[in-house]
Amino acid sequence: MTTLVAQIAPQRSTQYADLARHLAPLELQLSCLGATLSNLDLIELAGQSYLRFDLPSTPDADQLAELGSMAMTNAFFVYHPRIGDVDGPFLQPLANSFTPAFPPELAFTRRYRGKTNELFTHFLCNLARGGSGMADQPWSALRIFDPLAGGGTTLFTALMLGAEAVGVEQNQQDMASSATYLTQFMRERGIACKVKEERLKKLGRRWSFT
Repeated sequence: MTTLVAQIAPQRSTQYADLARHLAPLELQLSCLGATLSNLDLIELAGQSYLRFDLPSTPDADQLAELGSMAMTNAFFVYHPRIGDVDGPFLQPLANSFTPAFPPELAFTRRYRGKTNELFTHFLCNLARGGSGMADQPWSALRIFDPLAGGGTTLFTALMLGAEAVGVEQNQQDMASSATYLTQFMRERGIACKVKEERLKKLGRRWSFT
């Protein structure tokens, strides 16, 4: 049995900081590791909130990648209550083997009125995957559809995770600005990207990025 602790992801607002403490256990339980977890609880170490839980053994690379893809936690450690004759607790850092398909800044950088918190959006994406019959599937095998795409936060989060992203938005200005932002972001980061814009009769415009 291996005991791990996860640091609760810092938030820009107190509202989301309080929410993160409540959502972090749920996100972990709904992940593909949820069935193997035990003794899950919130603790405080040096005034910081951590999530403590037990796994049957030290996590392997795939499990570390799954842990690294969580939204409400941002660092994982092996928890040692003592080492030899020295009382702890001591935290042994674990490497994060999750590699985003695109830079996380893709979802974070853009600001607009009414934007949903990026980490909360990330949490909802993980929740949708974990609550479906595809919790054990990698993000690269999944597609996220947002019927109210707005400024694209959900779409950009899906791309960061590695999923295919499809969105619909009635406000053409919102869609056009999202397409412009994505095009500029890819260009500035030196990421090869082909953009195809189409006008659909009586429907509007469609952008495809490959």
